[in-house]
Amino acid sequence: TLPVQTYASNVVDFNQGVLKNGAPVTVDRTNPSFVLGAPQSMGTPFDSPVVANSFFSLGFNSSTTIVEGGSIVLEFGSGYIVDGPGNDLRAWEVTGGTSYPTEKIKIEVSQNGSSWFLVTASADRDTEADLASSGLAWAKYVRITDVSPRAPFEATADGYDLDAVSALNCGVLQD
Repeated sequence: TLPVQTYASNVVDFNQGVLKNGAPVTVDRTNPSFVLGAPQSMGTPFDSPVVANSFFSLGFNSSTTIVEGGSIVLEFGSGYIVDGPGNDLRAWEVTGGTSYPTEKIKIEVSQNGSSWFLVTASADRDTEADLASSGLAWAKYVRITDVSPRAPFEATADGYDLDAVSALNCGVLQD
């Protein structure tokens, strides 16, 4: 089977952080299933208008001294991400307005959902990454963790807003 693009189809786990000021993330940004399937955003630097109930805010860590914030683990259902030519993964982020501090994520992958391999320690906004940097030839799971620096954000900021994750090179598991 030739590799094709597909989207994450299952939320395995998530640990949502908080707003920069320590308050809970607003309820319209707390449903992790909003990241499944195709993105609602256009993949542009700023999304206007922002589609309500279309993304999951990872949030900042409740400890102001820890950079790594909220995270989500996604599965590619009956498929798997393969290391093909160029980039193999894409994360879709939502940023409203015309200027906003850069939100960042760490991307990790796994074949079994328990042993994790780093793809990139820090990627900006809408981003693509190459599975080859993890050392794996294929992966079934992706863990996305907010690593946005707190300082540039206003008090009610909620970190990286994840709209979707796609495998740019994906194969189908054979039974």
